Amino acid sequence: MLPDGAEGRLRRLSYRGPGAVLVQVRHTRMGVSERGRVGFGRGRSTVRIADAPDGGRVSRGQVIVLEPGGRLLVTPAART
Repeated sequence: MLPDGAEGRLRRLSYRGPGAVLVQVRHTRMGVSERGRVGFGRGRSTVRIADAPDGGRVSRGQVIVLEPGGRLLVTPAART
């Protein structure tokens, strides 16, 4: 089960491709090549996303596409 994004924040998640993920909260990402509003995790690369410091929802989501064997790691900010 994947979170539907109604909370407006990220949840811890590990996902192995192939597949695509729609992210609708402000975030930072590493290990991805960008093409417009789409990020690509090439081959068996690991893509990491984390909460952006200013947080909150975005008006338009961003897609991350993973090739077979690619991995997505989501790290939410610590809750206080």
